[in-house]
Amino acid sequence: MSGRYKSFVFLFIFTLTTTTVSRADITLSASQSSNTPFPFTIKPYAYDPDRHSFFVGASQDPTGDFRKASISFVTPLTTYFTGITPEKTTLDGVSNQPNPLYGQTIDFLTLISSTTNTDYPSSAPLVVSHAENKKVYALPNFVNDTTVVSSAELQDFANLTCGGIVALQGASNGNAFLAAVTPNAGTNFGTPNSALVLGILTIPTDTVKKYVITLSSKGAVGVDSPALKITNDLTSIAPTPVNIYASRRLNDYYIGGFYTGLCVQTNGILGSGARCIILGLNNQIAPDAAITNDSIIGGRTVVAGTPVTVCAHQLAVMYTSTSLLYLIMVGGVGTPTTTTNNVYALPLVGVGELAGTLAQKNSLPTDVYYTSKSTILLNRLTTRAFLTPATQPGDLFSPTDADIYRAQVGGNDPALLPGDISSIYVEKDTVFATIATDGINQPGGIFASQAIFDANGRIMGFTNWRRASGAQEPVVASVLDNTLGDFTFLPGNDPNNLHTVKRTLWGTSTFYQNLEALFKDPNNPNLNLATGAQYIADFPQKNAAFNQIAGNRLSLLCATGYRCLALVQSGSDSGVLFKAATDLQSIFSSTDGSTTGFGGTADGLFFSGGTLENLGALIAADILHTAATATSNWLFVGGNGGLAVLAAADGSGLPLLNKNFTNLPTTLSFRAMGSLRNVRKIIATATALYVLTTDQLVRFDATHPLFPLGAPATVLASLDSIPQEVGTFTSFSDVAISGPVALLAGDDGLLRVGNNRSIATATSSLDLAWKRVVLPESAGPVTRLFVVSATGNDTDFATDVRGGNIYALSACISLHQSYIYRIAITGNTTVVLPTTVLLFADHFYKDVNPSFFYSRGDYRNFTATDGALIFMSRSYYYPFRMDGLLETLNSKLRTGRPSMFDVPPARLVSSNAPTMGPIIRRSASGSWMVGGGHLYAND
Repeated sequence: MSGRYKSFVFLFIFTLTTTTVSRADITLSASQSSNTPFPFTIKPYAYDPDRHSFFVGASQDPTGDFRKASISFVTPLTTYFTGITPEKTTLDGVSNQPNPLYGQTIDFLTLISSTTNTDYPSSAPLVVSHAENKKVYALPNFVNDTTVVSSAELQDFANLTCGGIVALQGASNGNAFLAAVTPNAGTNFGTPNSALVLGILTIPTDTVKKYVITLSSKGAVGVDSPALKITNDLTSIAPTPVNIYASRRLNDYYIGGFYTGLCVQTNGILGSGARCIILGLNNQIAPDAAITNDSIIGGRTVVAGTPVTVCAHQLAVMYTSTSLLYLIMVGGVGTPTTTTNNVYALPLVGVGELAGTLAQKNSLPTDVYYTSKSTILLNRLTTRAFLTPATQPGDLFSPTDADIYRAQVGGNDPALLPGDISSIYVEKDTVFATIATDGINQPGGIFASQAIFDANGRIMGFTNWRRASGAQEPVVASVLDNTLGDFTFLPGNDPNNLHTVKRTLWGTSTFYQNLEALFKDPNNPNLNLATGAQYIADFPQKNAAFNQIAGNRLSLLCATGYRCLALVQSGSDSGVLFKAATDLQSIFSSTDGSTTGFGGTADGLFFSGGTLENLGALIAADILHTAATATSNWLFVGGNGGLAVLAAADGSGLPLLNKNFTNLPTTLSFRAMGSLRNVRKIIATATALYVLTTDQLVRFDATHPLFPLGAPATVLASLDSIPQEVGTFTSFSDVAISGPVALLAGDDGLLRVGNNRSIATATSSLDLAWKRVVLPESAGPVTRLFVVSATGNDTDFATDVRGGNIYALSACISLHQSYIYRIAITGNTTVVLPTTVLLFADHFYKDVNPSFFYSRGDYRNFTATDGALIFMSRSYYYPFRMDGLLETLNSKLRTGRPSMFDVPPARLVSSNAPTMGPIIRRSASGSWMVGGGHLYAND
């Protein structure tokens, strides 16, 4: 695959011409000869998740030829926007009419389905112009010719022409929309006779030959609305925010699946309460009896005369990969300024008359099976849902609950974000948040938090906020292409002054080219130029082995190859902000495996020769930190020739590393450690170093006085120590370790530490009583384990109260098979219990439960996920020489959905290099990258 640029700026073009993609920000203009951003400001946007098209609207009147771009869109395979508001159009079935949207400012832009196919709808823009802010326009045809459909002016609840539309949302997989309107005599939403208006885009039929917008029904919104008030009328409803969200999943149960979020204030009378969310037109999201003093979506007055404010700044619905529904809400009980970064995931009833209301927080999901007599469908899992609604105090989450971590998106530390959340976007198991301001020490951008599940498929916590997409600047809004993995986003710190749209792409940029080139230096006689980076380890800025003082911070990538490795600065402080590196200009290169001669500053270090000559292909690395001394930080690497550590002759290691390695000692070299061979994995914890080889798992005690060069190894598992009734292994392949828990993978499946045992304290394999983890219908061998932990540290999946998840890849080349299994780990335990390690209840038929999550139907050697996307990769292998590849699995993949029902995985990268993988997330930028013979990333 040729290098596709990491990000580019979209501009206009009104003819479908080709454009050249280079490595700098690409500007696509209204003509072939100019390269400028939007010459007017843009603000409203909408995204079609089925066809992956992105729409924007002008927030000031375009002039000249740009008037045809009041609304424009870009497809995932083009790099230019196309305007869709020409001067003449077919308006309400009459051709060649003046276009009411030509050259207009667009106040609101959303999408609505213009077909009756709900499985693959064709989305049409639905807009409100500033000039006519009391009616809506739909554009059901806009590609080759444009069709515009107008509504009548919307009415308030008193059936008078409304004062104006203040919010609009379409059901992108349905033909309904919901608009919030102010009363005829007022400008603020929430004053008497404000209303939510339901509309329908009627699709042409044999009898009705044209599209028609029908205004259906209304729901009153005011201080006396039963959907909002509890016991007494509200004191007030704030005019902003008014945000409406449409759930694609809940559209099956009531028209549109709409939620409307507001900021409301309770009455000052003791016991009065309020809800800040309306379900549908006028339904309560939870009954009065369930609302306590702080139930997140509602609250009550607890001090007479002191009203309580409840806000819903942003809303979304998460349809998880475990087939359950959660309401994602930014806000809660508190002032508008103190709740902007509080994000919660609240379980929803999934089916039936109460679908869309809040579920009892501890309820277990119910599996629903086909009862058809058909042989194929009988007992097939058809859906999974929470059925028990919240009805009484204690049924809803409260911020003071001991287990509130189950509902807190981003963990319990909003300070991980550099500023206030400007928008959210949910894709499967992950919430993405954009930050439109730079923080004190980090830039704005796009951040993500991934759900962690228990074995029943319920969310038991979320990962801490982490950077995503590669954006190193303030971002107002963003969406994710769930097929290609590309982000499309609006950069800027002022939502009223936006001119630019960017998109990330899979490819290679200067940083990755510089890193790859280190392994292909023809002047270095120690290198095998064909191998590239066979393993990549990411060490984030918060690694305890690094200086944490602002101005001197760094993060590292360690890329290993054949008898060589690169340790490069992937990010560092730039002024007051920590940013990802964009190139590697200064490299210290050692051909004897030592730091001798280091000049005092560099962007990276490259080592070959010395002890590394004896290690062969290096495929494992980790950094261990202890607080014992100022130099108790060591880099360990391993390969088929053994294990080595970067240390001085006396065993001392690195200091807390500074930016640009300015305090790197010149007395270090890679030194052989022990007599191990065929190293597969290295895992460093605060107290121990675990090393997996093809035939044993050992632990070195980091507190031993002779560590690292003279400490003895404790054998925790070996091929001959595993009882035959547990497994008949001829080689080990991977291991995951956290606290007392260890999962050990090999050619005969998967093992875990036995009940009431701990990997951290065991003195022998017998001590651990290894137990088989049964993987029904597997390919036999388990080749890879991918860890999802709450902190992002792979050794925390069992030590944090939120627990963790393991994705186990069972793959076999000869069978041409790869299966993904998911494992839930209960956290915060000192020994392994019978419930600590459980297979997800992923299954397809009632009598085979659990089973695998996904079957690829072909061999793959790596998998990874961020909750929104699932990646798989494969190197080329004999006897069939096929290019190495990286792919994403179908976005509709969920519990109980056989892969045969899905479109094939999307190939993101194809390479004739001999290796492809591993797949890692670069913490400094948030980008995904893949190693191998070539390096690729999405940023």
